[in-house]
Amino acid sequence: MAAAANAYEEAPPAAREAGLGVVALVVAVLVGYGWHLGFHLANAHNGLIAASWTAVGLYVVRMRPRHREGWLFVATGVVHAVMFFGRQYGLHEGPLPAASWLGWVGVWPLPLAIAAFGWMLMAFPDGRLLSRRWLGAAWGMAAVALSSRSRLSSCRRPRGASSPRRTRPGGAWSVTSMTVCNSGW
Repeated sequence: MAAAANAYEEAPPAAREAGLGVVALVVAVLVGYGWHLGFHLANAHNGLIAASWTAVGLYVVRMRPRHREGWLFVATGVVHAVMFFGRQYGLHEGPLPAASWLGWVGVWPLPLAIAAFGWMLMAFPDGRLLSRRWLGAAWGMAAVALSSRSRLSSCRRPRGASSPRRTRPGGAWSVTSMTVCNSGW
């Protein structure tokens, strides 16, 4: 037991610290630039989830590098950061290059975000499922996420865009049209 306690008291390796710093910097840039692009109430939760869950996850992983739940928090926060930035960029009023395509990138990882959040809840607090019976629920959630993923993958370009340069009149498309994305949702 003393050896395990000493392992946490030692200074973490520089490579891990640098990696965690890069993750923190990428999420901070995505969220910060996303907020700079404007405030959209329908997307604000993604920015808040990205910043807070990544920060909590990075803190836990820094203190206990093998803590599975900490890594799940980091993964969920990073996915939400990508979604937040993509949606903010796609919803920006001014003419931005490839706005409809980056807006689509803000919707595309939605099933992954839902699956990561579900796994995080099922595995709380230590990153492990409560029992083997929960494995069925985890596989079911993964199947639903893959099914949803394939529906979004079939929508290869934003609604109404025949080429990357063409968007609907008025600029970027709305969160509702991004979510629907010709898939019937």
